[in-house]
Amino acid sequence: MFSFFKKKKVQEVKMREFDRVPNFDSLGTLIDRLIVENVKKSIFEVRLSESAYGEKCKLEKKIHLQEMMIKNLKEKLTDMMVKIWHTGDYSVITECRTFK
Repeated sequence: MFSFFKKKKVQEVKMREFDRVPNFDSLGTLIDRLIVENVKKSIFEVRLSESAYGEKCKLEKKIHLQEMMIKNLKEKLTDMMVKIWHTGDYSVITECRTFK
């Protein structure tokens, strides 16, 4: 098989049980998700102020759902930050990049 890329020796990496997975359960991912959910809530609130009565019920439900999501994300983020503070340990699996 022909390849344009140099073959690199790949080291075997042993994951620890408590390692965080990037873009899944890392601190940055939770913060990013919290920002996104707050933006979505703001958009629904703006639409609510501009909508007719029939749409208001649907938008109020969406806003409520966003508030629940934000509350849960804040709790998870707080728990994670407290654990990091108390243990002094925060491990994230290093991702191999596909392209440089």
